[in-house]
Amino acid sequence: MLQRMLEQKRALTIYCGEHGGFVGHTAHQWDLVSNLIEVLLPIEEVTLQVSHSNSSASCIIPCLTVLRMLLQDDDGPSTKGIRTLRQAMRESLDKRFSKVEDTKTVVLACLLDPRFKSHVFSSATTLSKAKGWLKEEEDAATQQTTREEQAATEGASMEEQAAAYGTHENDGNTHKRQRREHTSFRSRVDEMFSSLLAPHTSDLLASSCIEDELHLYLKEPVIDRRKGDPLQWWRQNEGRFKLLAKQARKFLCAPPPVPSERVFSEVSAIYENKRSRLTGEHAEQLCFLHHNLVLLNWDY
Repeated sequence: MLQRMLEQKRALTIYCGEHGGFVGHTAHQWDLVSNLIEVLLPIEEVTLQVSHSNSSASCIIPCLTVLRMLLQDDDGPSTKGIRTLRQAMRESLDKRFSKVEDTKTVVLACLLDPRFKSHVFSSATTLSKAKGWLKEEEDAATQQTTREEQAATEGASMEEQAAAYGTHENDGNTHKRQRREHTSFRSRVDEMFSSLLAPHTSDLLASSCIEDELHLYLKEPVIDRRKGDPLQWWRQNEGRFKLLAKQARKFLCAPPPVPSERVFSEVSAIYENKRSRLTGEHAEQLCFLHHNLVLLNWDY
């Protein structure tokens, strides 16, 4: 609104002069409008970036860091009213998001995003905490894998015991065991091919822990923030960072709930007083069509 008003400044001034009953803005007020636009535009840009459908939780810390830098910039507008506004916004930002780097999901999402990594952390303490959280996640995953292997071993033992009760059952178990061994062999072959065809690097370790992978990962340059796709990057480098890729798949989660809020708004527009008999199933179908027909260019 303010941008449009500033664009039409000349027309508004002429209109106020030619028609009575309207008081035009003073030069000081126009300066306030211009400075206010300069302060609010970066905030709008950051808000749109976080709320984009392709964004993830990894954008939270970088966007907050950029906003703090913008509000603390001495080169920004500093007239009397604008200076107070910037100070109030900066204090509100620090108060609301003072503990964001203590949130495990947000910190690990930022660290595992190849566009940001640890460059946007406010201190080295955050990186230390992130390393500890990654180690905890890896230990939990290892324990889960061990429990699954034990359960599979116990199941195989029960099958072998049951095989002793008859020839037919024994043949069936033998076939199952052979199929299981054949599947296991094929998975090992696929794993060897993946390892063989993975990108080569002098620092690549044959068997590494998650700390080693993190060290190599942080040494690599960040990818382009606008054109780079974190998910595509991890898909291409999964063979090099097997342990980190599993954590990236977990923590590069959905963005803040802007898309879901849009769905709520659309459903509220679908339900009207004249459509009181609309069932939930049909409302869901209408919402589905509203989102997906656009992807088909309305060609159906």
